[in-house]
Amino acid sequence: HAARAPNFRNVTNWKRAEHWWVADGPTPGSTTSLVDATDDTGTLLAPADIEAGNLKTIGVNLSGGYLRALDGLNSHWMWYRRIKSHDQTTGTVTIDTGAAGVSSCDVGTGICTGCQPKYACGVANEDTNGQGFSPLSKYYVDNHPYLLDTAGEYYVDKATLRLFVIPLPGVAMDASFTVELSKRRVAIDLSNTFNVTFDSLSIEMCDDTAVYSSNWIDSNTRFVTMRSLNMQLSGRGLTFIKTVAPLNTANGLVNTEHVSLIQSTVRHMDDGAMLFNQGWWSCSIATLGALCSHPQMRRFYMGHNQFYELAFRPFGDDGTGGYMIGNELVFENNLVRNVAHNGLQFIPGPAKQAATYPYASSDLVAGTVLIKDNIFEWTCLLESDCGGLKHWAGDFGFRDHLLVGNVYRNIVGWSYSIQMQNFIPTTWPYYNPVDRKFWRMVLG
Repeated sequence: HAARAPNFRNVTNWKRAEHWWVADGPTPGSTTSLVDATDDTGTLLAPADIEAGNLKTIGVNLSGGYLRALDGLNSHWMWYRRIKSHDQTTGTVTIDTGAAGVSSCDVGTGICTGCQPKYACGVANEDTNGQGFSPLSKYYVDNHPYLLDTAGEYYVDKATLRLFVIPLPGVAMDASFTVELSKRRVAIDLSNTFNVTFDSLSIEMCDDTAVYSSNWIDSNTRFVTMRSLNMQLSGRGLTFIKTVAPLNTANGLVNTEHVSLIQSTVRHMDDGAMLFNQGWWSCSIATLGALCSHPQMRRFYMGHNQFYELAFRPFGDDGTGGYMIGNELVFENNLVRNVAHNGLQFIPGPAKQAATYPYASSDLVAGTVLIKDNIFEWTCLLESDCGGLKHWAGDFGFRDHLLVGNVYRNIVGWSYSIQMQNFIPTTWPYYNPVDRKFWRMVLG
C-alpha cells in the first residue's frame, strides 16, 4: 500500500472502511474541504483497535498528498483528491478543485496534471445535495512521505525518482531484494484489429488497462477471442470503446463485434474489471434521426470467468466492478465477488429521434442481453446504496434484458454514516424503535 494514515487494516470483509478515520465536519458539509481535529478512539461505533490520530495532530503539512473519502450522506460516493492545502491548527484539508488559478487541475475535464490517477481533482458533489465531505465521512490520507511508517508501505518521490519502501517482516533489503515497476499504460491494444485469439496469457501491472480497444467512426475491432487469461494488478481489465457512425456511410455498416472472454480471471484491479461503452458523440440522433439510431458494438460474450477484488481505488468516484452498454451481449456462468460498490452495472443506450418517455421497446436503440447463471457475492464492501447487479436507466431504458438463474448473496452495503443516522436497533433490519425510521440501507 502507498504510505497512508490511518494504516491499512481490514478485519471484516464487508466493512472495508471500518478502520478509516471519521471526519468531524464541516457541518452540514463541504464539496472542497474536510475537517478532523479529534481522535476516534473510544467514540460510538469505533472499533476498539482503530488507530489514533487526526488531521490536527498528524504532525506534518499534508499539502501535495491525497485524500480518499466517502460522502457523509450515505457513503454512496468515494472521492480521491489531491490535497491543495492543509491547515494544521484546525485540522482542515482543502482539495484541488480546478478553480481559477489552480494550474494542476483542468476545470473542464477534471484531469489533474501529475496526479495518479489523473482524475484526482474536482469538487466532491455528486448526488449528495452539496454535503460532500461532512461529519460522517470516513477517510484516509496517503501518498505523503511522512506517512511511511509501516511494513509493506511505500512512497514514490516523483521529483527525485526515488522509491522508499519498508519491507515486510523477514524480507531482507539486500542484493536479492527485487522491485517490479509498471512501465506500460496498456498491455494489448486491439484498436482496429481483426481475427485474433489470445490463449493462456498472464497480463499484469498496467497503469491504465490490460486490454484496450478504442475505435473512432472509421475503425472497428472484430472477431477477437480471449481464453484462459489472467489479468491482475492493473488499473482496469478490459476497455472497449466505439464511436457510432451514420448509416449512410461505409463506416456505419461495420461493427465492433464478436469479442469473447472465456475461462479467464480479472482480479485486483484499481478500477473495474471492464468498461464497454459506445457513444453517439459524432452521430447525433436528435439531428440525423434514423441515420444514427443504431448501435455499433454488439455480439460480446463473457462466460465462465472470475472477477474479484475490484474498484477499491477507482479512476472515478464510484467503485463499481464493471460498466457496459449491452447490445446482443451474453454474460453467463461468471463469478463476481469482492467489489467496492455495484458488482456490475449496465448503462442504457439512447432512444430514437422524437421518442418520449415512457419508451416503447422499439424506441430503444441498444438491447438484447442475456445475464444467466452468474454468482454475484460480497459486493458493496466499501460503498452503500448498491447491489450485485445494477441497471440504471436514467432518462432512457433497457430493451430485452433477460436475467435468469443468477445468485446474489452476502451483499450487505454497510455504511458508517447510515449506521450512525439510523442507530441500528437489536431488531435490525426493520426499523428504529426510538424514532420509527425505516432502515435506509439498500440490501442486495
